[in-house]
Amino acid sequence: MAHQFQNYTQNDDWNRWEVETLQENKKEYYPFEHVNADTLYFQFSNFQFPILSYALVFIYLIGIVTTLRFMQDRKPYNSLKSLLISLFVINAIFGIGATIRTLPRVRDSIFKQDGLYNLLCVRNGPLNFDFFWVIMYHWSKLWQLAETFLIILLKKNLTLLHVVHHSIMAFMSAAIAPYGEPLMYCIFFLNVLQHAMTYPILVAKMLEFKVWKGSNAFILLMEMGVVAAGVGGSVYTQTVIGNGGDCVRNPTSIVLFNIGIWSILLLVGKMLYAEIVSKKYKGKKAE
Repeated sequence: MAHQFQNYTQNDDWNRWEVETLQENKKEYYPFEHVNADTLYFQFSNFQFPILSYALVFIYLIGIVTTLRFMQDRKPYNSLKSLLISLFVINAIFGIGATIRTLPRVRDSIFKQDGLYNLLCVRNGPLNFDFFWVIMYHWSKLWQLAETFLIILLKKNLTLLHVVHHSIMAFMSAAIAPYGEPLMYCIFFLNVLQHAMTYPILVAKMLEFKVWKGSNAFILLMEMGVVAAGVGGSVYTQTVIGNGGDCVRNPTSIVLFNIGIWSILLLVGKMLYAEIVSKKYKGKKAE
């Protein structure tokens, strides 16, 4: 399998263009210099099956609605509590580890590699991550989506922002990360930083330890920051492209990014509106 992907790399015009560009200008960095052939799994799957990034998120949202309806008249499945705690612990460990690993790269890119602009919007920019963290980030999206269903099955508080956050991050991981967009690396860092700061709090709450009163507001604020980074990044890159800048290595990926994010937000907005209308109807019926 690895050999097939390696052959795919050698025959890919886009990859040859990158190598030629790298040879012409030694100052440029190869985005996958640490991961190269292995990461082509993601490139290959997205070139062949781009609809997967949409399918993943829509299955997730449909699953949430179905599970919520399933649990309406049922008691919480408390036996799943230990599994949810385990997922929180895994996310906390990954978030802390990935933050420690990527922080020096972000720091150097901002202060030593021509500033914030090159960090956010330069083809073949200096911000790269090792394959371990790339693959772990992709896998983390799966168990983070799974934790949503455990929260519902345990009848814990599930916020709309939690759903939007996971939807956007899951879509971005599938649609954009394979192309090595510099902006995606920055959002990667913000996302793992958010995990490092919030999941330990969630673990403490699940174990019924005392936590500070503002912890819920802090978690919501961190999730809002990640969502804002995703949507804001979409607008930012389109603005730069409109002014002649070059923010992306593959134009298709940024188009998918924009369509996906706004489709998700519209769908979730419709879900929220339906929930509000439903509550009003129940209130009138009770009167």
